[in-house]
Amino acid sequence: MDSKPHEVRLRLLANGYEPLPLSGKSPNYKGWNHIEITERWLTNFRRSRIYTNTGLRCGGSSRVIGIDIDVDLPEIVDDLLAAFQRANLDTHFVRIGRAPRRMLLFRLTAGQPMVAKLRSGVFAYVQPDQEDRLCSVEVLGECHQLVAHGVHPDTGQEYTWPDRNPFENKLKKLPEIATEQLRAVVKIADDIFEHHGLSPTSDKRSADNMGLLADAYDLTDDMLFTCVREE
Repeated sequence: MDSKPHEVRLRLLANGYEPLPLSGKSPNYKGWNHIEITERWLTNFRRSRIYTNTGLRCGGSSRVIGIDIDVDLPEIVDDLLAAFQRANLDTHFVRIGRAPRRMLLFRLTAGQPMVAKLRSGVFAYVQPDQEDRLCSVEVLGECHQLVAHGVHPDTGQEYTWPDRNPFENKLKKLPEIATEQLRAVVKIADDIFEHHGLSPTSDKRSADNMGLLADAYDLTDDMLFTCVREE
């Protein structure tokens, strides 16, 4: 695979995804969450020395969903992946940035209500005389994006896809997932964290912390601004 950012983006676009030029992990420009992504628009970033990473826009016409396992303990990551597999939430599209953390890629089934963001509780792994490690699992949908290609800003290592990847597979190859299954993801994560004896923090939230875009009128004004009108 050609590793040049522009060529990577064109390949993702041709495969049906919505690629975003990123600086590190962020698209630091206005309108990234709703702009029409075309070859012509991507050309604006072709020679950029700032936007050298590439992301995938979630939600939108692609209906891409990312499940972000933000956990630094390998044994818990393994248990999460095994539990997801038992619940038929398995995918061969797995991205690694800072191991053992994982990003799992899915496509929301057509006709299902799109998710903005769901999140498990935030749990702490407490060790004597050491800084607590925080663990959580997030479901990324509309108004979110995830890094697909480039260099991790903390490790200095390239993001990898050990099995299947979006550069060589069309969007339709992503496994489909239903909205209720996304709710199950955060419930499973909470159960796994509690099983390992992790301590819930004051930041613990329910699986419905941001809910569905179909229920947008139940969101706060700040959430609506973030999800609907961000520029």
